[in-house]
Amino acid sequence: MKSSPQKKYLFIFVTVSLVALGIYFFRPFKIRMVGFVTDLSARTLIQKQNILRAADSLSGVVLESGQVFSFNEQVGPYTEEKGYKPERSFVNKGVQNTSGGGVCQVASTLYNAVKKAGFEILERVPHSQEVESVGPGMDATLAYGVADLKFKNSYPFPIKIVSNISKDQLKIEIWGKRSSPSLWEKGARL
Repeated sequence: MKSSPQKKYLFIFVTVSLVALGIYFFRPFKIRMVGFVTDLSARTLIQKQNILRAADSLSGVVLESGQVFSFNEQVGPYTEEKGYKPERSFVNKGVQNTSGGGVCQVASTLYNAVKKAGFEILERVPHSQEVESVGPGMDATLAYGVADLKFKNSYPFPIKIVSNISKDQLKIEIWGKRSSPSLWEKGARL
């Protein structure tokens, strides 16, 4: 007995749907655990370019359970050879043009996301003065070889860092298998 073309298409549709559903339910990064957003509207064009370069280097990073993340190792060094451009940065208690000016906003945004997610912060250095992108005590400065943002994935499953820039907003999300107590936080001055 021959089967009709409609039955063949129905069989193919059901099979493909079941495979897709299985992939969806068994994907390792099902849930957005936490996210943090900071505003880029006050940044210069060069700072935004540096921030985009750093955010792109960060997005898609997967950390296994117990693995330590170092911002400087993943994103740096912040040199012109790596495409970072000189722009204003805090140096000690003053302001100077250094390669990668603005990248600390990415570190500060990530710091707040991982802090809200409950990761163990191993290293975080505040700026020498108040920054505009996040509130007091919420910042993380970077100086390659001197100051870093390091944290440990303290969950019993892998996590994925996802960053996105849209409409002058930097958003960093942590994806995993379950949500954190505080799902979304916005930075100061949004």
